Amino acid sequence: MRNTFDAIVVGSGPSGISCAYTLIKRGCRVRLIDAGGLPSKIDPTEFDPFSTNNNRRRWIENDFWRHGNTKTNNSNLKHEDKRQKHFFTDSSEQIIAKIKNARVNTSLSVGGFSNVWGGAVLPISEIDASNWPVSRQMLDPYYRDICEFMTISSETDGLDGLFPINNAVPHKASIRKQAIDFLDHLDANRINLEREGIYFGRSKLAANPNVFSPALEHKPGALFNSTAILVQLLSSTRFSYIGNTFVDKVAIEGQRAELFCRSTIDQSKLSFSCEKLFLAGGAISTTCLLAKSFYPKRKQFYLRTNQNILFPFLRSRRTHGAIKNSFEDYPEVFLELTNLRTYTKFIHFQIYSYGYYVLNPVEHILGKHLSKIIEYLGQPLLERLMVFQCMFHSDYSDKLVLKIDGNCDDGIKANITGIKNPDLTTLSSEMFKLLFAKRKLLGGIPLTSFARHYPPGASFHVGSSFPMSKHPRGLESTILGQLQGLENLHIVDSTILPNLPAPTLTYTVMANSSRIAANA
Repeated sequence: MRNTFDAIVVGSGPSGISCAYTLIKRGCRVRLIDAGGLPSKIDPTEFDPFSTNNNRRRWIENDFWRHGNTKTNNSNLKHEDKRQKHFFTDSSEQIIAKIKNARVNTSLSVGGFSNVWGGAVLPISEIDASNWPVSRQMLDPYYRDICEFMTISSETDGLDGLFPINNAVPHKASIRKQAIDFLDHLDANRINLEREGIYFGRSKLAANPNVFSPALEHKPGALFNSTAILVQLLSSTRFSYIGNTFVDKVAIEGQRAELFCRSTIDQSKLSFSCEKLFLAGGAISTTCLLAKSFYPKRKQFYLRTNQNILFPFLRSRRTHGAIKNSFEDYPEVFLELTNLRTYTKFIHFQIYSYGYYVLNPVEHILGKHLSKIIEYLGQPLLERLMVFQCMFHSDYSDKLVLKIDGNCDDGIKANITGIKNPDLTTLSSEMFKLLFAKRKLLGGIPLTSFARHYPPGASFHVGSSFPMSKHPRGLESTILGQLQGLENLHIVDSTILPNLPAPTLTYTVMANSSRIAANA
């Protein structure tokens, strides 16, 4: 293994930034090619640390409760405004021709999905990594490396034994009274809950609690945005940034990788060359690029997803004054479940106190004025409501089929179709039955009649089209993200995960990207 080389990283999202950071730290010369773009001149001190907090609020208000296929295109913002505000822009129309029975988001914006994520992080557990070719111990040092530039706020609690986070800093902001009451009830029943395979604790957030804002909605601190690290990397003499450039095709020529690109501004053709290429454009974009470049005769690829269900939870006790609290849109409690007979992996719950996740569907149906009346008259009921966001492991979730559309004149595009997993209905039913059966220990009941079952892809968790294997065959990759005969190319995003654990993926994708960059 050579210590240094010239490298190109494609993509500025969390996996791309993790890769570039590690390569620079190793001493490599790095160019990062990005379909998004920064302003021509940018001062690191001018980057708004709360850009993700603000963007996420806007996204939840405008889009979260929409049904069906997503085409979140903020056409009211000019292109320059999108770049300067680092706001999430859905770029599905540039990559995807048709979507059926699925809800899929892609982003070519600078920073990728870190512009709108909620900051929830957990490392992979030993249970979920049991059939991976990369062990939890192999990832541990790289989890620590990620904490060099991404602050994680956490508390010591019942999740530490299963999901240990090193170098985390304590939360500074207190959670709201409703979440405190809920956690107090769970703590009083901890022994019995853990005996039933139910573990819980305060949420772990990629938020810097030392960066405050007068705005109450930023209480947890500034959520991580990979664009902020990108701006910092610009000061390195070993780093260069090439924005507004879309990679159409790649090729391996001898000992070098060749990239054939076009400007997203004037469509002019560009080309680049490097010793090693690292793909971090996101699972759908990366799969399309690999299909066009190396598998032109293969028309179909499978991607895994994490199924997403959102449902209200009615607590047995009311938290007086809950509706008077500031409206947060970040999860305050994590709960992990391993109890079901047919299920050997974790089911992950992110739990939200009273706020946008409760009020938005009411406002969506009744309008703001009428919802205010309902809020006042229904205060005793609303102050007992919380919202559970449930994620299933990809082994038990629906899948996506990606088929290359050969009829597109403007580059390669994909047709994406959701495929139902017949086990999902049984599993979700068993989950709700278990939560109801343990209602005394949990202090409430799930309101299953109001559960929203999202179509595949809606969770933003998509990947595993070229999964890592110790002995790769077919479309499998090595543990360094290499495909057969393509030793100069490394895939470092969720495309190569063997499967998708239910607990939030970003931290693990970043650690795995760093691991590959350190050992390529």
